[in-house]
Amino acid sequence: MASKTLGSNLRAVLFHYRHGAAIVPLFLALAWFLLLQEANTRPVFVMHSPLDDYIPFVKEMVMPYLLWFGMMLAVLCYLLIRAPADFISLAIFMAVMEFSACILYALLPNGHGVRPIVAENDFFSGLVRYIHSVDRPTNCVPSLHVAQTLACLIACLKHRNFGRARRPVLWGMFILSLLICMSTVMIKQHSILDAVGSFAMAAACYPFVYVFRKRPLEDKGFVYPYPCFFKPRSSRRNRFHPR
Repeated sequence: MASKTLGSNLRAVLFHYRHGAAIVPLFLALAWFLLLQEANTRPVFVMHSPLDDYIPFVKEMVMPYLLWFGMMLAVLCYLLIRAPADFISLAIFMAVMEFSACILYALLPNGHGVRPIVAENDFFSGLVRYIHSVDRPTNCVPSLHVAQTLACLIACLKHRNFGRARRPVLWGMFILSLLICMSTVMIKQHSILDAVGSFAMAAACYPFVYVFRKRPLEDKGFVYPYPCFFKPRSSRRNRFHPR
């Protein structure tokens, strides 16, 4: 009896959050990226700008670089629970940018050579060495670290629950996003060209997700533009988005 109840509750939860399936294309793009990382052992194009020589190496900036993972998880989980439509838009935006980046990586294999030799044995230097060892300096432009940070920031700005009462949250999100973008070049994980390329890619992909694509306004009678298993319950949207 208990197992049947547990099974029915699990099915109810999965059905209630079935819009989470919108994240699947992002994982497919991630798998493609990992394959490209293995294939790109000798970059054809080496990215470097004279500005890279003036940007200091700051090992402490590895902390905001690592906070990227927590920020991504927090934004995705919050929108998954509180704002299904915004979650779907964010998942599509991230997947579109990652697929676009992978196409560029496949056509224009690139890398950079701005990484210094980190010889210190302190905590921050150890973290930087570890990141450099597990993430080769290939397929760098556009930087997915910066691109997905911009996607999460835009999703928070678009989320209507973050009104005037929660403006400090938006300011905190903006500052954290800025620090994450700065960290990619200050721990020499990326060239400044990689970050600029990410901003350009985000600007190019933004209209296809937030301008040309109709927003899912099922509670106003609009036709939902995705298969039914992506569609969040309108009652939940009405609950968290009062008119």
